Amino acid sequence: SSRLGQQTVTISYKTGGETITGTYTVTVADKVTQLELLGAPAIKEYKYGEPANFIGLEVRITYASGKVETKKNNEIATLTITFNPLLAGAQDIVIATGGQSVSVRVTVYSAKEEALFSVTNESLQADSAKRTLTLSAPMTFNEVYQSIKIPSYLTLRMRNGAGEVYDISVVGEDVFLSGIFIDAVNAAGLAVRSYRAYLRGDANGDGQFDTSDIEGIARQYLDGYAASPVNDYDGDAAFTLTDLIKWVREANLPQDPPLNAMARAFISDGKAKKEDGDE
Repeated sequence: SSRLGQQTVTISYKTGGETITGTYTVTVADKVTQLELLGAPAIKEYKYGEPANFIGLEVRITYASGKVETKKNNEIATLTITFNPLLAGAQDIVIATGGQSVSVRVTVYSAKEEALFSVTNESLQADSAKRTLTLSAPMTFNEVYQSIKIPSYLTLRMRNGAGEVYDISVVGEDVFLSGIFIDAVNAAGLAVRSYRAYLRGDANGDGQFDTSDIEGIARQYLDGYAASPVNDYDGDAAFTLTDLIKWVREANLPQDPPLNAMARAFISDGKAKKEDGDE
């Protein structure tokens, strides 16, 4: 049928002398036969991470029925767009619909890491290679938020491991929690940079380091965890028994004996584990 839209189709067939009839609802779509570029975009050069800008773009869509429609500026976003703002260099923004496509050549400029994500507070240390942010002392959400510098075309987003986003206007004065992700996102919601923040020694993730964290750090040692901002006391990228002992001392656990019974038991088990592994 050449009639567009929803239609009812009845199908009958015979089997074993019996006539079977089925009624189905189908949709007849108008096929796109041509997609033309009528207007070029006003912006053809992008900063690293900027989303596509459709101002100035105009396309004409022709259908098999003879219908013609145009889309321009932000209406273009309703079509299928292929563009990677995290790929530096020349590339095509591809606009597609109904199996037809047109493209526009643009350039995405690269950016130094410190221009995309940097810190202005001595209590914070950003590791661009590992994409981690280490707090040397407890801070509030606001203090962390205000200590991060990103380009004006990006915004900061803080979220937990489950993807739940924190409303800084609500939690601003709360203690910042270890393990939170901090994203620098563009206007389209794409994370251009993503760092995970930790407080040194905060094994239980409550935003502070105290005696309650020692068991967690000791358990990480026994379970063979790799070095992290949480457990690596001296920042030498190795998590050793020496780190654990230093954490115990910094937590001001009873010094007579030098380590409390729990920590001493963990260290004893750890030594035995290492000795068994050397055999």
